[in-house]
Amino acid sequence: MIKRWISQLILLTVVLCALPAQAELKRTPRIKALHEALVGPWLARYKKTVARTQVDLGAAPERQALRLYMLEQELVAMLEFVVGNKQIPATARRRVEQSAFQWLNNLQWSYSSAQQEMRTRQEAQSAGSSGRRSTFYKNGRTFYTPTYKTDRPLNAKERRKAYRALLTEHRAEFGKKRAWDVLDRKTLRQIKSHELIEWVALAKTPQAGKQDNPLATAGDLEVRLTRFAKHAIVAEGQSVPGAGGLAIVWGKQAKQSQPVAVFVSPWSGTYQPEIGSVLSTIGAKLVKLGVPAERILVTPMMPLSTKLYENFLKTAGMDKPTRQADARRLARYSDLRLSGLRRNWQQAVSATYGRRAKR
Repeated sequence: MIKRWISQLILLTVVLCALPAQAELKRTPRIKALHEALVGPWLARYKKTVARTQVDLGAAPERQALRLYMLEQELVAMLEFVVGNKQIPATARRRVEQSAFQWLNNLQWSYSSAQQEMRTRQEAQSAGSSGRRSTFYKNGRTFYTPTYKTDRPLNAKERRKAYRALLTEHRAEFGKKRAWDVLDRKTLRQIKSHELIEWVALAKTPQAGKQDNPLATAGDLEVRLTRFAKHAIVAEGQSVPGAGGLAIVWGKQAKQSQPVAVFVSPWSGTYQPEIGSVLSTIGAKLVKLGVPAERILVTPMMPLSTKLYENFLKTAGMDKPTRQADARRLARYSDLRLSGLRRNWQQAVSATYGRRAKR
């Protein structure tokens, strides 16, 4: 019953989100034609996927997760294509870009039911394996305590022991190499397009040995970025107001790199932050560093990642796709597949606007 209600809610959201965009497009025939050529085929597949949510999550949830991932990859590629295409007049480019971004934002809602199904299956196999949440409230903030994916709450002594064990494993693999960088304007620009980054927010620079006395004041947040370390290592075992994943899609506008879409997520196995924690932590920090708020997308999943699909495979006892059809689907969404889509999009642009953009 809950799954049916969720799928119906998502479908209703899809319809309602389309109404303002359709009304606008009716007044601009050529923009409407371009929108239908670019966004139309994607939207038809998305609606079909949403309509099958209840059936697929019960019978083959990994296929649902794979479809969502491929839809996301295609729409991101479309955004990059539109933003960087000088042949499309500025007004048309802006309208189609806004529509594609709107649907990309809407797509993130579709992950929620799949994520819940994943947690249910993981817990059925092993209690605590999907992570659990432990919080406290202090100085106007909610803090999330590291649980290390245990099936019961840990006391302070057990948490310190778990952190030391994790730190030993980390040093055995990476040595004493610095595990993080602080997010600032320089490190923001060093993030490559589509690169998956993990982040942890701290209210102040932690003090050694203070894993259970996290924050005296809320203060300004320090956001740390990592490309290889676990969240608890980056936080030095502390409780934190937020943690998760980050991915930025960069595009060229006015000969400068600008963020086309910035995905932020609370995906963290040991902290399990609520999705609302994202905007008040890394979201606020990104805006402070000059990222337009309207370019930030909050997603419950690890951004631009097959992680959900991989987790469903693991719960089924597989470490890679066993169905040839699934393997082919992943291969189709390689650079070669997306290159073919870009050629189709370019043909649609040329058919609509000719060889040159109107000034």
